Amino acid sequence: MSAALPLVAKRPATGEEGEYAGPPTTVDTRLTMGHYYFFAALGASRGIIHDATLITGQARWQSEELQLCFEAPPDRVWFALRLAPELGQELPANSYALRSAAQPQAPVAVAYYYARQLAASSQAHAQLAQQLPFQQLTGHLTISVYHAQQQLLSGYYEVRFTRPPDPATGLTGLGCTLLLAGEFEHLAVTRAT
Repeated sequence: MSAALPLVAKRPATGEEGEYAGPPTTVDTRLTMGHYYFFAALGASRGIIHDATLITGQARWQSEELQLCFEAPPDRVWFALRLAPELGQELPANSYALRSAAQPQAPVAVAYYYARQLAASSQAHAQLAQQLPFQQLTGHLTISVYHAQQQLLSGYYEVRFTRPPDPATGLTGLGCTLLLAGEFEHLAVTRAT
């Protein structure tokens, strides 16, 4: 999903030749999100790209941290981008590494939750939110454009977990690799009060 997007900020459309038209004044938020599982031990895979109408996204400034959350059942992924205090709430276009055992000082914390059905009853369905361990992940959160005046954010993310339990069943030892990917365009950013 993310391969089509650049790693640096794109300049928005221009008015007359050479004249910067500025950020958009009225925009629609566009979100994409999907997951892909590969099970090396079984030689099998499964994946989904969620219907855009079912995806919700939120972005919020919390002190010197930008929190992003994207959800399309059964998936939910959450990011917290820690910024240097001198930046305040400026947000440079950049690709930010995810925090992991290999990169404990990386600026982005990530959590993934998968809601799975525990009881096969037509009357009651229990769900379990499972957070996968951060030690086994790689990836990035890329900010392509941030329009500070309109508080609009665009970018994409890719998260790869190696050897987690199968999120759908909880089974371990399947050699599972889980890839999460998504894009967001013109996502409104709110501020904590």
